[in-house]
Amino acid sequence: MSKFSELESVVVERLPGWCRREDSLVRCIAVNGLRRLHLKDVLATSTLKELLHDPDADVRIDSAYALGELEVDSCVEDLVEIITHDPVGEARIEATKALGKIGVARVVDPLVDCIRNDGYPELEVYSDEAESNPCWEVQSEAIIALGEIASHSVVDPLISFITESDYDDLQDLGFRTLLKVDSSRAHQYIHQQYYKGDKAEKRRVVRALADSRGEGTNLGALSKQLIVDLNRSLDDEDPDIRLNAARALAQFAEAPASLALCRLLLDPNHFVREKAGEFLRQAADAEAIELLHDMLKITDPELQQLIASVLGQIGNVESGLIMSEILTVPDENLQIELLKNIGLIADSQVLPELIEFLGEDINDDMRLQVIVALGQVCSDSIEEVPSDIISATQECLYPHIFSSNQAISVAALEAYVKYCENPGEFLLGILQIQEVEEDVTLNQDEGIAADETAVEPEISTENYAEDDSESIVDDENIIIKEEQVPLDEFLGELPEDGNPKSSTLASIFSREPEEESQPVEAPLPVGSAEWIPIYAARLLAKHTDLNQQIVDVLLDISENADESLLKEIVDVVSHVKMPQILGFLEQCLAKEGGAVVLASLHALKEMALPLTDLTAVKELLSSDDPLIRRRSLELVAINDEQSLNQYLQQAFADDDRDVCLTALEFVKKENITEELRAAVLSMLMKSGGDLTVPIAQMLRRVEDSEAISLLLDKVLDEDLKEYHWIFISALTEAYKPQLGTRE
Repeated sequence: MSKFSELESVVVERLPGWCRREDSLVRCIAVNGLRRLHLKDVLATSTLKELLHDPDADVRIDSAYALGELEVDSCVEDLVEIITHDPVGEARIEATKALGKIGVARVVDPLVDCIRNDGYPELEVYSDEAESNPCWEVQSEAIIALGEIASHSVVDPLISFITESDYDDLQDLGFRTLLKVDSSRAHQYIHQQYYKGDKAEKRRVVRALADSRGEGTNLGALSKQLIVDLNRSLDDEDPDIRLNAARALAQFAEAPASLALCRLLLDPNHFVREKAGEFLRQAADAEAIELLHDMLKITDPELQQLIASVLGQIGNVESGLIMSEILTVPDENLQIELLKNIGLIADSQVLPELIEFLGEDINDDMRLQVIVALGQVCSDSIEEVPSDIISATQECLYPHIFSSNQAISVAALEAYVKYCENPGEFLLGILQIQEVEEDVTLNQDEGIAADETAVEPEISTENYAEDDSESIVDDENIIIKEEQVPLDEFLGELPEDGNPKSSTLASIFSREPEEESQPVEAPLPVGSAEWIPIYAARLLAKHTDLNQQIVDVLLDISENADESLLKEIVDVVSHVKMPQILGFLEQCLAKEGGAVVLASLHALKEMALPLTDLTAVKELLSSDDPLIRRRSLELVAINDEQSLNQYLQQAFADDDRDVCLTALEFVKKENITEELRAAVLSMLMKSGGDLTVPIAQMLRRVEDSEAISLLLDKVLDEDLKEYHWIFISALTEAYKPQLGTRE
């Protein structure tokens, strides 16, 4: 046995004495320590029973909780005294819960007395408990406890309580508990109450059935007449009864529950309709889905919206096709709801309707929803889509990539790549176009290219212009068109020989570049927004296998990239392990933008390649950004174990909690020193108890007996009295049994 393990007995021996300390906070911590260590010996249990009568309410509450968790059946009488006489509501509540957890037969009578006597009304109501009635809460916990015990002896008292109680919530809880304890007796009582004719009682019965969740209940247990009457209740004048009758029917598999819920979608009460839709999403069968399809054609926009939402959650593919057929309805809110759900559930059959709809005169909100739906529909089944449909989809999506609306632009780009045979080629082309455009200066008011000849001729295409769009053709046949670049022209024709030339992009695409003296003929988007290359880079890593050529292009683009694009490029190249990437990432560590630095640190960690020069990383340990300090520490810990301790000590003194937590992860049994141990204990006191658990877990992980000994000594140091509760908490946490290791 290790010295660390031997010290556990010292902690166990001292805990009962700590429970009697003058400081009530220390007593609470020591009580919780007995619970944490799962101590059920005579000394521990007698100590806890004694503390049920402590003058401090928090100590009594914690002691009752501990006795319940430990299931100490010798303390039943003491707990009964608490629920009968304790002036503090929370103490009674915890004592009631404890009796339920102990669950022996002799706790039934005291719990029954509790619900019969209105939670013992002599209870004082303190200001901090003003939000709820503590008497009510005691009764509520007593009912729950009786349900856990599940003794038939509680049935009659529960029925009596339900009948006589003035609290609807308590009655509902009593109904559910009765169904759980004895479903047969519960149904008999339900029959009686349902047919009494009292509206309030009927409402409670129906609500209880709806909330029963089928616990011990099936169609055979209920009379056929009750089923009939529940269906009749769907037409009751009381909306609460209508709704809960449908919910009650939904608890029984043989009942026509989903059809009943469909009926309620036509209910005059808005809340009933909404709740019926909510339940249908979980209970609809094939017959109900067919009925919903028919109801979807009812020309009521509000109803159609609700049904579309329900069908979208159910996930029937046919529903998506039916929804696409009514997209031309005049109500925009309904159109958007239809589009949202078409995207979720439809297949490629709806693409022609979506393409046609996108070509109509619609607002941006609608356009965005169509584009999102186009991206969702074939996300997993592109190979099943006919080639002509793919081409048509690409054609209608491409212009929207250059939209001035960011949401539309990003959605179009993401949707487009899902229809690409080679998405990497397309995305890299988008990135390259953005790079070329940087050299083109445009006067957007007049649409004139200020310096056409200055552009590097990396892409050659045919001239393009649409009759209905403004375009400028200069003397050199340079065409610049706003928000539209035909993809076939943007890519150009592949040369017959397929030989790569000087342009990196042409090399990848095997395209013949133009002579440098020739003007560029590529139509470029005017004022294309900065987010296009950012999202193109983001999607590149997702949709393509990176090779050396692609990485070369990305690194070339990074030289003139702004912070946002550079961050995305860092994220992309981090997926490949190439020596040149290390140098690139090290350079990025010196950038001013925090996002780039963080991305570079993360990339270096994920690549898991050894770093020989940690100078730049170590400098970042003093960064103003705590997240940068954390990520830098992680890299140092991985790559420089020899000098790690000095950086751990520095981190333990950090004002940021997460930096401290990161440092704790790298403490090992082999690198524990007196200086490091002192730094950890200093951090423990500095944290005000906030880091007690992770520090204790670290001590257990490395089995640091020396630190445990120091903590035991410090509990005796009167000069450190204000920290004693923290030390005791750490000691008990360090020896807290792992799951399944100790009874």
